Amino acid sequence: MDDGQLSDEALDKDPIPYVVGIGASAGGLEAIRELMKNVSADVHATYVVVQHMAPKHRSLLTTLIGRETHLEVVEIEDDIEPLPSIVYVTPPNNDVIYRDGRLRLVPPSPEVADPKPSVDRFFLSLAEAANEHAVGVVLSGTGSDGSYGVQAIRSAGGFTIAQDDQSAKYNGMPLTAVETGCVDLVLSPIEIGTHLSKILSRPRNFAALQIESTREHPLADLLQILLVRTRVDFREYKSTTVLRRIERRMTALGIKSRDEYTAFCRSNPSEVDALFKDLLISVTRFFRDAEDFQALSDCLKALVAKKDGEGFRIWVAGCATGEEVYSIAILMAEAMGGLQNMRREKVQIFASDIDSNALKQARTGYYAMSALNDIPD
Repeated sequence: MDDGQLSDEALDKDPIPYVVGIGASAGGLEAIRELMKNVSADVHATYVVVQHMAPKHRSLLTTLIGRETHLEVVEIEDDIEPLPSIVYVTPPNNDVIYRDGRLRLVPPSPEVADPKPSVDRFFLSLAEAANEHAVGVVLSGTGSDGSYGVQAIRSAGGFTIAQDDQSAKYNGMPLTAVETGCVDLVLSPIEIGTHLSKILSRPRNFAALQIESTREHPLADLLQILLVRTRVDFREYKSTTVLRRIERRMTALGIKSRDEYTAFCRSNPSEVDALFKDLLISVTRFFRDAEDFQALSDCLKALVAKKDGEGFRIWVAGCATGEEVYSIAILMAEAMGGLQNMRREKVQIFASDIDSNALKQARTGYYAMSALNDIPD
């Protein structure tokens, strides 16, 4: 078999169903209906609609979406096992999460300004539970709900799609998702439905893309293109990681041959930039890995007590969008007895990252409301 060609065996249907989360707000109903109208019934996937609505609003989503699709459309009940080829709609005044292969209804945020149901909350749970079988779709809506979740889905190896600016009645949500750099495709709802079917019907079997034991790296040409374009050498990166990201881009573009993809990159610098972003995976969360941060907190308190009066310098070498930096700053403030003790001559925190787009967000320190869910009281 050609090293760069996917085999027929690799194209066999994946027995594990995909879970497609569809998040929307204002103007989203029309987009959802157009999307579902174009989804094939042959795709082995479950669909979960998370549409913002007033807590006391009587939802007609199930009926309205059901008129546009041949798939069965039902309202979610607590603790159910989702089945393929069914569209599940989140009821009013509930958040939905995906855990242990089941959909669970949980109380929404008590904050009036927080979106209900929360797209981010579902996407985060989907990324954690479904990994590469997670798909996040962000449609028309105001605000930034979903932007935090698409980063988690991307990090877990899933696919992310956003509605394009031209077709979105309100472009706040999809535009914010795109600005994270973690969206694979930007399409109209009709195109999303059509393209989604193609993506999900072609499972990402990486066996055909494994590196063989040869003297020359099989991706040498492609990695050289990356080096010239970005000045970053990926030859020492973990091979499986590089191959997964390349296969993701190939799937998104409908390219089956690695040689064809390399040729495509030679003539399309924007695709080299997209692959570069994929390889960096600038994804993080506040207080990610709670046990590690608790250990760090204990360590910082002991250091402050031991070196009373001395200054501290902290460097976060790969800060991504900055959540880890601010998390450490919070821990340092607690260890020193409050913000009033965090004078410049006492504490300096440096943060750096190779991803310039991620650094832009880190510098602003502006995050979605759903990010607060990760911060301990």
